[in-house]
Amino acid sequence: MRQLCSVLLVGLLAISGLVACNKHGKKLTFKKGEVFYKSPVTKAQAHNFGTFMVKMKYFDNSKRKSVQLLKVGGTYQVRFVVNKSVVRKPGILVGFQAIASMTSGEVFEHTPVEVHLCDKKLKSFKTLGPFKSFGHKVEAAKGEVYYLEPVTKPEAEKLAQLLKKIRYFDGKHKSIQMLRKGTLTQLRFVVHADAEKNPKTLPAFKQLGTNIQTALFPKGKVEVHLCDPAFNTVKVVP
Repeated sequence: MRQLCSVLLVGLLAISGLVACNKHGKKLTFKKGEVFYKSPVTKAQAHNFGTFMVKMKYFDNSKRKSVQLLKVGGTYQVRFVVNKSVVRKPGILVGFQAIASMTSGEVFEHTPVEVHLCDKKLKSFKTLGPFKSFGHKVEAAKGEVYYLEPVTKPEAEKLAQLLKKIRYFDGKHKSIQMLRKGTLTQLRFVVHADAEKNPKTLPAFKQLGTNIQTALFPKGKVEVHLCDPAFNTVKVVP
């Protein structure tokens, strides 16, 4: 997930910082990135967010980038200072959606997160969301399984270990979301753009779904979704 999001955001046209103003809030710096925050956002949350953005390779040493964190009602706002041209780049918008959901789970205790794309004066020109967390997460061999109730942690761990055993989780960053609707288990795999157009992709994932159903859900049904980095369905495997 993080690797795919980093690729999506490579072409992001960030503006070099904010217009100087003492109303943006307190500031923390992460390489050339800066995080401004205002109460009730805490310093710890701002620090965790900044550290997360370094891991995502959004904050680096190449260019000054600014983000402001606010909380309005029951929703956190992550306000990115960027060039207005990003609204014409669907892949980048998907990347921001994924970041919102990941920070919801990893930084803001699964509280909804709204993304604001802003100019140098922090005036919002595009709002995305709010977005919910992808769920809780278990990991194996750099693969990650997100899950939401009624899926349980032991079920997610069994799936992660199975995927490691059959070498789908092979030491590269791969992400899956596991959902449950009655007796139907949805397995939502993040894939690269246009992967569904490869003639080998659908048969491979169909077989993978069959193997998982046989091993873990013999009395239920498994449905496989190919998804973008924000877990939006691109293709349901027939």
